[in-house]
Amino acid sequence: MGIKDLFRKKNDEVVDLADLQKRGIYKPKLPEKDKSGVVDLSKENSNSDGSALGFLSAMAESNSDNLETSGAVVLESKKQRLNGVIGNLKMDIKQNNDRVYKLIQRIDLLEKKLDRIERRVGL
Repeated sequence: MGIKDLFRKKNDEVVDLADLQKRGIYKPKLPEKDKSGVVDLSKENSNSDGSALGFLSAMAESNSDNLETSGAVVLESKKQRLNGVIGNLKMDIKQNNDRVYKLIQRIDLLEKKLDRIERRVGL
């Protein structure tokens, strides 16, 4: 058990920027160097949106396609689940239909028997 495990909540997602950079999803904006290869830190660095957390917007843009495909996966799983529920309902309806048919057959048989008894007794 590492020290990271002590502070991590269960089911939290960890964003690994190094892994995202290897896969080409996250491209950090490096500061500009002058002719001698020195970075002038006195200049104010500006990201694409002007905030210090501009890399988050870049990640959000690159992950928008992933969200659309994951949304499609969620819709497909819901569709499959609903198809299963509909299938179960159809089976239940068929079973109940069979039960009603059997009850009607029994009632017909009882009516026939009652008619025979009435004829014997003479009612």
